[in-house]
Amino acid sequence: MGWSRKSKIVRTFVEHGIYVVTQASSLIGRAAFQAAGWVGVASQRLRAGCPLDLSGWKPELRRWWLTLFVLVFFSAVVARAADEKDANTLFGSAKRSAGALIGILYDFKQNQKRQQTPMDRHIFEQVVAQFIDSGWDEGLLNQYYRVPRALYATELQINTIDADTAPRAFGVEKTVEPRTWLVHYKGQVAAPEDGTYRFLGDADDFVAVAVNDQTELVADIPGTRLKVKWFAKETTELHGRFGGRYMAGDWIDLKAGKPIDLDIITGESPGGQFRCLLLVEKKGVTYAHGEAPAFQLTLTKNSLPDAHAWKGVP
Repeated sequence: MGWSRKSKIVRTFVEHGIYVVTQASSLIGRAAFQAAGWVGVASQRLRAGCPLDLSGWKPELRRWWLTLFVLVFFSAVVARAADEKDANTLFGSAKRSAGALIGILYDFKQNQKRQQTPMDRHIFEQVVAQFIDSGWDEGLLNQYYRVPRALYATELQINTIDADTAPRAFGVEKTVEPRTWLVHYKGQVAAPEDGTYRFLGDADDFVAVAVNDQTELVADIPGTRLKVKWFAKETTELHGRFGGRYMAGDWIDLKAGKPIDLDIITGESPGGQFRCLLLVEKKGVTYAHGEAPAFQLTLTKNSLPDAHAWKGVP
């Protein structure tokens, strides 16, 4: 058989296949549309307490429509589960919960009008350092694009991931490139017990903490130097469940149940990989295996046995 003959056969087969698929898709679409309408009517009748009468339908027709009803219902359940899964990210949940820290993503490559700004990693790090040394003046952040979607976090335990995970978590992966971005978390919290505490941080590229507008911790990765006035007074050998080398913050005297203003920033400078791990240590406590507890507003299955949740103030 010559190649011209084979080509005609192949073309005829492909064209027929396309026709069959197109027709099948059309039939399925019409059936799904009708099923959706029937499901809507059925739902209204059931909510109104009216029974569904299928006695007059042919057995084949009843099976057809009931099958479609089950498929539509199952699809809705799966879609709802997917939405709920997407709502919970490493950077927080899209669902607001009382006492959680609100997290806002800023893209330093754009201004509030979505116009491009002259930005590279060095300028970015200078602006971040200026923000910290200014007493955490949000006016500096508001020069840049503030993503509309907020997330609500009860901990920051983000082990090494791709830097583009943050834009995806905030729903702006198509408009925010995974570099020179910053997330600002803030809220009021209270210590679980009277005592002297300090935050411990390990990050790629950085994490910084302020209590009542006073910088208490700045931890960055070698190569990302935030030239700030704050400096570490002590070192620590403690680590978290992901290991890491932690920077120790300043000791703070706190009272149980007394609210403090807490601000946390973390971000990515050049792109690539990102990490943000925040722990809290209470003075005088000996931690088993040298593992300090994560800073958490809600205890999870990964919490240490002797961990205490801090209280978020709604």
